[in-house]
Amino acid sequence: MSTSLKPTESPPTEAESKVLAPIEPEATEPEAVEPESTEVQPLKGLDRLRSNKWLMGLVMLIPIMGVSYFAYRQVVIVPQQQAKSKVQTAPVGRGNLPITISANGTVQPERSVNVSPKTAGILKQLLVKEGDAVEKGQVLAYMDNSNLQGELQQSQGKLACSGRCKSTTIAQW
Repeated sequence: MSTSLKPTESPPTEAESKVLAPIEPEATEPEAVEPESTEVQPLKGLDRLRSNKWLMGLVMLIPIMGVSYFAYRQVVIVPQQQAKSKVQTAPVGRGNLPITISANGTVQPERSVNVSPKTAGILKQLLVKEGDAVEKGQVLAYMDNSNLQGELQQSQGKLACSGRCKSTTIAQW
């Protein structure tokens, strides 16, 4: 044990500390010690936590937020992602699609062909309409051939006459 110093005393020197040896107290009956106060002192660590209520709230709030996020992710986000990743399939087959398209503008054909007759004349009957699909060799229209019928009859008459006229001319020679 070391000796206690009074505020007015200077520290003992090395020689004095050797001379002053600790004295052991005599065995006496223990005296009853009275407590200084009857108040119960709270623990210092617990007192700190109580004074920092916001820290306690934060310590309790972090796990609650973690569990809430995990539950939200499992209930809402994961099913949405699975629904997006599902691929819808159907068997292949032919059929009509009920689609209506309405638009404004000018329709341009892929290919345009001008059709003109060999001879000029009046159109008697048109067999196709604009936009119809046609095939090679298909009759598209009939022309008025009444003027050509007259020319045909004239030519046939001349031919018939020329054949007879030659035979009579040869016979006369």
